[in-house]
Amino acid sequence: ACGAGTGEIAPTVSLAPTAARPGAGYASVLLEEAPFFDMDSQGETTLAALLEELSGGWTQVEVSRFAVVDLDGGGPEVLLWLAAGSDPDYGFEVLREAEGRVLGYSFTYRSFGELKADGSFWVSGGASDYGVGVLRFAEDAWSIQRTPSCVSTVGENGEEVLTYFVDGAAAEEETFQAVCQAQEEKEDALWRPFTQEELESAFQEREGR
Repeated sequence: ACGAGTGEIAPTVSLAPTAARPGAGYASVLLEEAPFFDMDSQGETTLAALLEELSGGWTQVEVSRFAVVDLDGGGPEVLLWLAAGSDPDYGFEVLREAEGRVLGYSFTYRSFGELKADGSFWVSGGASDYGVGVLRFAEDAWSIQRTPSCVSTVGENGEEVLTYFVDGAAAEEETFQAVCQAQEEKEDALWRPFTQEELESAFQEREGR
């Protein structure tokens, strides 16, 4: 559950993008100074326009929180946690820099369960189908790789059969559970309120690394 305050985002000198500043493209998009390429519609849009489209005239979708996390090992992405009216868990928008532009990907609200600082998260396809996922981007698509994972099938007599995998290979339940426990103990991703102050702080921190 994730309620968080929202705030007006106004351009400031400290967030003004420069060629030398990491994440300059993200700053431009978040400050409404530049569009990004929406992978769903295959066209350019702005953050404000996307939120208006998602609102659909019947609710108000807004960004409540954001996180800066390297999801696929290729550099930091910006995750935007979306809320709609009284629903704090509407979904996510992931911004990714690639080939000199910012790309936007939309995800459902269950996509990033307990997101960790290393970019991994819990995924679930049902009560007995679950695991740890990492996001992988291709040229024009994305996929979630599960490791470890538990897969449920139906046996010859109609019973549920659980198969466990770790690093792509079948594993004993004890090994699977140990990896899951290690996942639980990882550092959580830092979700910040979507305010001018927090945006400025996040980008200054990345600039100093």
